[in-house]
Amino acid sequence: AVVMEKGTNAAAQLEYLYGAGKQSKRMLYILCAMNIRSAVIFEGRIISTAVNYEDAFGHMTVDMDGDRCECGNYGCVATYTSIPAMLKNLAAEIKKGRSCSIPKLPDDILFKDLCEAVEHGDVLAKEVVSRSASVMGTAMANYINLFAPDLIILSGLVIRDCTLYYDVAVETAHRKTELLRKNGMTRFEKFGAFQSPITAGAGSVLIERLLHGES
Repeated sequence: AVVMEKGTNAAAQLEYLYGAGKQSKRMLYILCAMNIRSAVIFEGRIISTAVNYEDAFGHMTVDMDGDRCECGNYGCVATYTSIPAMLKNLAAEIKKGRSCSIPKLPDDILFKDLCEAVEHGDVLAKEVVSRSASVMGTAMANYINLFAPDLIILSGLVIRDCTLYYDVAVETAHRKTELLRKNGMTRFEKFGAFQSPITAGAGSVLIERLLHGES
C-alpha cells in the first residue's frame, strides 16, 4: 500500500495516538527548524491546510511592517523564528559592530555555533535567540486565543538544541494568554515522545490506514 501524507501531519498523528497527545482533544504540533511547519488535530481529525502546504502557522503575520518573507508577504512568523532567520539576525548585528564570542565570519556561523554560544552565556547570541523565541511565543498566544488548544507540542532541531528558545517561547505564550492560563487550558510539551516523529509517523499513518481498512 502507498499512502501520502504531510510530514508534520504524520508526526502529529503519531504523538496524538501513541505519544504526548494521547489525552488531548485539540492539539497543535509545531516543528521548528529551517522553516516553521505545523499540524492541527481536533478531536481525532487532522485539520489539513491547503494541499502540499504545511507552513500555515509559519506564515502568520506578526509584523505588518516586517521583513519580506519568501511567500511574498511581510512579517511572517518564519521570518523571525526559523534557523535561517536567527543566523541572519546574528550576522547583521555582528556586522553592525556588536561583540560575539563565535570565532567565525558572520556569514559562516552555523546554528550549532549559535547554540554553543548561548550555552556559554554569550550576550548577543542569547539576545538573538530570545528575540526569535518571543515572536514564536506571540504567535502561539495568537493561536491559543483563537482556538484554545489543550496541548501544544514544540519539536524540531531548534527545540532539541536550544533550551533557551523553548523556555522563552513558552514563557511569552503564557504571559500573553493570562486569562486562559488561569484555567490551565493549554499545556506545552517539549519534543513529544518520539525522537524521529516524522519517520515514525509515516509508519503509523500506514498502519492506521491498514487497520481501519482505508485505502
